[in-house]
Amino acid sequence: MLVCILSLLLLTKPVSVITEDGIGFNFTLDCATFRESVDSVQIEFYLKLPYSTLIFERLDSAFVGRYRVAAQIKNQHNEPIVDRVWEKVVRVQDYTDSKQISENEVAQFNLKLDASKEKKLIASLKIEDMNSTKYKELSFWIDLPNQLSDMRLKKSGKLNPGHSYTATDTIEVYWETYFLNSSSPQTNNPQCSLAILKDRKVLASYSFLPCTIRQGTGIKINEYQAKIPLGDIMELESGTYLLQLLETRFGLKAVEMTITNPFYLSTKEYLAKVDELCYIASEEEMRQLRNAKPSERQKLWQEFWQKKDPTPTTEENEAMDDYFNRIEYCKKHFSKGDKGYKSDRAKVYMKFGPPDQIESNPFERQSQPYEIWYYYNQNRRFVFVDSFGFGEYILTSGQEYLR
Repeated sequence: MLVCILSLLLLTKPVSVITEDGIGFNFTLDCATFRESVDSVQIEFYLKLPYSTLIFERLDSAFVGRYRVAAQIKNQHNEPIVDRVWEKVVRVQDYTDSKQISENEVAQFNLKLDASKEKKLIASLKIEDMNSTKYKELSFWIDLPNQLSDMRLKKSGKLNPGHSYTATDTIEVYWETYFLNSSSPQTNNPQCSLAILKDRKVLASYSFLPCTIRQGTGIKINEYQAKIPLGDIMELESGTYLLQLLETRFGLKAVEMTITNPFYLSTKEYLAKVDELCYIASEEEMRQLRNAKPSERQKLWQEFWQKKDPTPTTEENEAMDDYFNRIEYCKKHFSKGDKGYKSDRAKVYMKFGPPDQIESNPFERQSQPYEIWYYYNQNRRFVFVDSFGFGEYILTSGQEYLR
């Protein structure tokens, strides 16, 4: 399979390259630039590559995946300045580890170059699987830092190219400011602020002074490191946020980040999720889950689903995934005029799954709109009638199969 994507953009947020089927050559790329001296910069590329996107081959007692990153940096006139190629090897002991969706290769690739006459560069990257013919290409602009660098984001001490966090994580940020050696001492120790914004509203703001000052050729470099515990910010919902870095004299830098709030930390979301267990949990189990203290919710939820996991030695819980896939289908297809996952059609769908055939009659002149669902292998037939004409289909035949 040969896949190629070529685009030109300003990389102000991570680039996630995901194929439509989700099983092609997928990765997330981020980039940050820092000054080494008045004339030179270091460009850092951060790559997150899921194991499942690579082809692994057996080598002795292990399984090996190989990939190559080729980078070319050009000036604004499209003239090449530097070329570099990196090759990496990923090893796993068990082949099943290579297929785990949650396992990722996270790597950093650095390029140092002279950029005394440049304010902006073009980066062209080709990322390819060396064990197959899969590859992707992309190009983007890089703004070179003047007095304020880009931000390098981490989570739990590791690079976070996708800028993805949960509401209980701590954002770890590194950045730099730069001063000419001839600048006055009063300006050499600037205070910077970091703010987290949602829909242009500032949710939290922090001030930082440099933790280290070092000397570059012709410049002084102030280094900053910040840790922001997201758990300290109240009412943090799942969604896209902006992390904004500001130094009043130098301007600002901003990056997008995604924050996911586990549903059990929100009483509203948690109770709604528990309600969705109505087809699989007993009344006693529902009562225990509803009455659980916030600190107990995650443990009780995991224990409930662990009992139903058909393959407890793997990371995936197929029973839970299948159940909530059905719930989501019911909410999507049976909510227009009907009761979503609590509708009569949902009751049948949740128990028997997708029907083998649906006979839909929404515009009958001599009768009310109705649907007939057939399950041939199970010898089941269900009839639903829209008695009031508003889209709520009531089960009129086949109730005995739901008891």
